[in-house]
Amino acid sequence: MTGFTYTSVSLAPGSEPRVAISVFLDESTEVSYFPTTPDGRAFIAIKHGKVSVHLGISSDAEIIDEDLRLARELHDATARFLADCERLHADQDSAAA
Repeated sequence: MTGFTYTSVSLAPGSEPRVAISVFLDESTEVSYFPTTPDGRAFIAIKHGKVSVHLGISSDAEIIDEDLRLARELHDATARFLADCERLHADQDSAAA
């Protein structure tokens, strides 16, 4: 396992507390999509070791334009992430040949 996950909490005087979760993926990572059901909303789950992160929209409201904007931003970011990973992989293959 080469990936890792960590959480940091910042409690600076005069500032709001901040929590950051970083997940660096490896072969043990599981990414799943759970489609909308009659009693809930769709969400994406990322599991890494004993850490689980769920991404979804509010389950107690109608889908609004902001939800669509956020879903598009997530899609765009993951598409760029995939393209960058594919480029790096191709560069490594070229260097090894």
